[in-house]
Amino acid sequence: MDYKLLENELKIRLQFDYFWGRKQTDDFDSATNFIYKVADFETLLFEIDSKFKSNLKYTELKTYALNRWFNFRSSQAVEHIFCSNNKVENHSNSKDKFIDFYIESIPYALSIVEN
Repeated sequence: MDYKLLENELKIRLQFDYFWGRKQTDDFDSATNFIYKVADFETLLFEIDSKFKSNLKYTELKTYALNRWFNFRSSQAVEHIFCSNNKVENHSNSKDKFIDFYIESIPYALSIVEN
C-alpha cells in the first residue's frame, strides 16, 4: 500500500464534515461494506452515488460510508506507522476484532470512537 497516496486521499475526505448523526447499525454496515474495497476517494464518491443516489436515506448512507471509509483507511495508516517499528509485529489475522498488532509480544487493538 502506498501510504503517501493514502494520506492524500484521507486529506480529501477532510473537506467534508465528519458527522455521524446516527448509531452504528447492521443494516447500514451491510449497505456500506463496499468501503473496504475502495482505495481512492473519487471512486468512493462514485460508488456511494451509484448505490444510493435514488435511496430516500441517501444523505445518511453517504455520510455513514464516508465516515466508515475514513476510519478504516486511517486505521490502516496508523497500524502501518506502528508496525514500522522493529518492536512491533503485525497480527497475522487481519479480521481479528481484538488484536491489530503486538508491541514486544503484548497484543493491542486500535480503537476509533465514532460519534
